[in-house]
Amino acid sequence: MEKKTSCVMCGNEHLHLQESEKLVEIDGAEVKIPFRKHWCEECGSEMALNEDLRFNARAMRHARKKHRGMLTGEEIRQIRKQLRLNQEQAAKLFGGGPVAFSKYENEEVSQSDAMDRLIWIVGMIPGLAQLLAKRLKIDLAMEAEVTLEKTATEFKEEYVTQARVAMEATSSYFRGFSAFSTASNEEIYKPDEKAGAVEGVAA
Repeated sequence: MEKKTSCVMCGNEHLHLQESEKLVEIDGAEVKIPFRKHWCEECGSEMALNEDLRFNARAMRHARKKHRGMLTGEEIRQIRKQLRLNQEQAAKLFGGGPVAFSKYENEEVSQSDAMDRLIWIVGMIPGLAQLLAKRLKIDLAMEAEVTLEKTATEFKEEYVTQARVAMEATSSYFRGFSAFSTASNEEIYKPDEKAGAVEGVAA
């Protein structure tokens, strides 16, 4: 059964959720965020319940992080799942406290700049999670170990392939440049037969 909340003004229980957008300022820029409040059908009063305040605060944190180029709660959740870690394992690996990732992912708190960068770089190079786990002597679940081994191997293979392609392209470029330079020098320093013939006659 749905719990009913009474209006603080008239005591009536006929409250209705009102969802809209609110224009807020973040670092000098105006940004629209979702906004919730309730209104009373009986007396027409508008109010923000505790659930509205929590929703609005989360929406504001999400907007700030997105505007500043930081990872949102959903993006942090995706990286954690990509690494096959539960929230407790992620908190041990990255730090921040036992319930840090639950709060990050639910937009209850904003991660620090340092934490944001650490999570981002490990998300980009999953093999780094293995190095962190070994350094901190953390035993990861077998599924996470296998996933990280696989992604680390794939990253190494991709890096080696890209490096090889880059080296071949560079080598090919300089070979072409060398051939071009030789031809050009030969053309520049080639004796002028006509000039030689004229000089010979004059002599």
